Amino acid sequence: KFEKGNLINYEEFNTTCKNGTLITFSPDSEVFKNGDIQYSYDRLCIEIKNISYLYKGITFDVNKINDQGKKITGTTFKAENGIADLIKESRHDNKAIHNSIITGFATDGVNEVEIAFQWTNGHEKSYIFTNGLLNPEGGTPLTGAKTSITRTINNLINESLTGDLARTGLVYAMNCKVTNPSFANQTKTKVNNVELRGLADKAFSEAIKEFAKCNQKEFQKIEEFLTKELKAEKAADKARAAAREQNDEIE
Repeated sequence: KFEKGNLINYEEFNTTCKNGTLITFSPDSEVFKNGDIQYSYDRLCIEIKNISYLYKGITFDVNKINDQGKKITGTTFKAENGIADLIKESRHDNKAIHNSIITGFATDGVNEVEIAFQWTNGHEKSYIFTNGLLNPEGGTPLTGAKTSITRTINNLINESLTGDLARTGLVYAMNCKVTNPSFANQTKTKVNNVELRGLADKAFSEAIKEFAKCNQKEFQKIEEFLTKELKAEKAADKARAAAREQNDEIE
């Protein structure tokens, strides 16, 4: 038992229980001073669902209990395929450009980055987790991923796509594990570890190359999709240039 960060008592014993570990937490009113402390069941469900993607195959039961200890409602989360399930669910009604969700992994022996991604006909979405925490602003692993995707795709299809074009409709997730995490702020919305940038770069580069090699027909769909987007962008640029020239002549 711990109170205010200090160990109060400790005991070891044997048990026949096979349901894992029960942890009870009561917030300290001296630390949380903003009035009554309320738990949001919906917010907890969102957080636990995100965590379930990071621990493949583990079942998470979230139960809401009333003051009499009776269960009011409950929700179960389980991601059989880990962050690949996050990619699938994040597509919503958007159509996937290729059938298979691409996965990859990179480690330096201490830190590691697990990735999953898929091109769709929707908008670009990224999900960055570091040691179980969602980092909405990304940080170094997102920078490494973007650099890698642009460089690798252009090398494979022999084009000069911008980063935004190369990631058109891309939905991608990264599960980063680092021994000494460094965050940009107290809310941990952005991770700063330099080593994660290199690992993300390596993971995406190797995963895309391997996918292109082993799934040529599937990768061809990605190439055709991105090439079409490039042609559309060039046509739009040409139209904008023509409009500007016409306006200049009128003036």
